[in-house]
Order: sequence, then structure tokens, then C-alpha cells
Amino acid sequence: MRNSEKSLKLLTLSLAAWFLASGPSVLAADQGFETPPTLKAADVLPAMLAGKRYKVEEQVPTDGFLMKFTIRSDFGTFIARSPEMAEVRIKEIDALDRLEQVSKTDAFMEGLKASGREFGKQVGNLIDEPVETIKSVPAGVGRFFDRVAGGPKPGIRNWGT
Repeated sequence: MRNSEKSLKLLTLSLAAWFLASGPSVLAADQGFETPPTLKAADVLPAMLAGKRYKVEEQVPTDGFLMKFTIRSDFGTFIARSPEMAEVRIKEIDALDRLEQVSKTDAFMEGLKASGREFGKQVGNLIDEPVETIKSVPAGVGRFFDRVAGGPKPGIRNWGT
């Protein structure tokens, strides 16, 4: 063997012996890192811990950068990665609650029935007068986009025609 090969083998053996001898202390150094903290929801979201249809779990684990809020609601479990996103999720839960309440009102049910009747008329028109009905679709789509592009007008409740 050449001297360079002997030197490389000797260095490798020396490093291996050093690592084996000091291995436990090297591994112990790995345990010296801080573990990411677990926060309390009351400290981060004090005013939003619980609501009409949700509850934020008290423990908020972190990965050292992002938080993990767990929000349990009547609509399911939601995860938020920041206080801002937790607030957004809570507002969404409130919106779902309002939507559910509105969907139970008589006005909503009447509107749904009227919409169903109108849809039935349109299907009937398609069967009775298929050519005229198909010809009117582009005009209807055009009126829809005109209304959307025009936006709401001040003082006018039903914008567009």
C-alpha cells in the first residue's frame, strides 16, 4: 500500500474510533435543541375560544413557526395555521350557521319553490318550443353578463333587466 492509502485508512479508523468513543455525547447534543412550544388558545385568541356552534381546543401545538388551531364545530373539524386563519374559519362557521338559519325560513322555501316552478316552465318550453328556446339562450347569457358588468346602481334595488 502506498503512504496516502495508509494515511486515509488511519484517518478513517481514527474518526470511527473517536465517533464511537464520543457517540453518546454527540447524540446528547442532539437532545439539547428546544422542542417547539405548545401554546394556549386563551393566550392567542382570548375573545374567540368558543361560540354558538364551535369551540377552539385549548392546546395549540406549534412547529416553531406555525401554530395549529383545532376548531371543532357542528359543521366539522377545521385546522387553522395562524390566529388570522382561525378568525377566518370562525367567521366561516358563523356564515354556515346563518345560511342554515336562512334556509329554514318560509321566504327561502317559497323562493326555492318559485325557482323550481320557473325551472319547470323552462324545461316545458324546451320540450314545446325547442328551437325558440335554444335561440333565446345567448340573449339571456348576454343580459346576465351585462348586469354583472354594470354592477349595482345606487338607489336601484333590482339592477339590470
